[in-house]
Amino acid sequence: MAEPSWSNALEALADNKFVLGDQLVDVGISAPELASALAAVAMAQGELGHARHLYHWSHELQGISKEIRAESGKALSVLRHHENWIELMVSLLAVNVAARVLLERLRQLNEAMVVSKTAKMLVEMAEHITFAGEWCRRFRAETGAIPGLFQAALSRQSDAICAWLRAVDAEIGGGSDMDMANAFVREMEMVCGPVTVRHPA
Repeated sequence: MAEPSWSNALEALADNKFVLGDQLVDVGISAPELASALAAVAMAQGELGHARHLYHWSHELQGISKEIRAESGKALSVLRHHENWIELMVSLLAVNVAARVLLERLRQLNEAMVVSKTAKMLVEMAEHITFAGEWCRRFRAETGAIPGLFQAALSRQSDAICAWLRAVDAEIGGGSDMDMANAFVREMEMVCGPVTVRHPA
């Protein structure tokens, strides 16, 4: 069974997906295309569903059972408010890439329970990554102010997520050669090009 030390990371990931789901509804209507606005609402349901699943899994590791009424307060502050569609798509991409990295790290435990709990979610997250990644590449290729706004959002969200992943690595300890923050940056760059993040002192 996954170590109880993973419970905090799973709960924090659940919180991130919970607030992202809310933002996809609230800000998703600002999409420049109707089809994308409708897709954002559909993906919001997916993010909230992932959050519920992760909360239950975290509680299971803690040996507790409680009703999920709201997030637990561990969500990253950069995910709580988005000014526009650009910032929202960067967050959708970053949260799901980070989630995939974290869950793949957890799957290194080679436990059947972990595989079964993550399989469906990983497939759905890949769809969210594809959607957001296409938008992020469009932002980078635009002219005018959009590429700059995109790059600023990308750096800001990536900084926050890398810091969180480093904290998770420190909390769960060794047992893997995988550096989750570096893996996150590599995956982000494969999807949307160069990512600049601050390194811890």
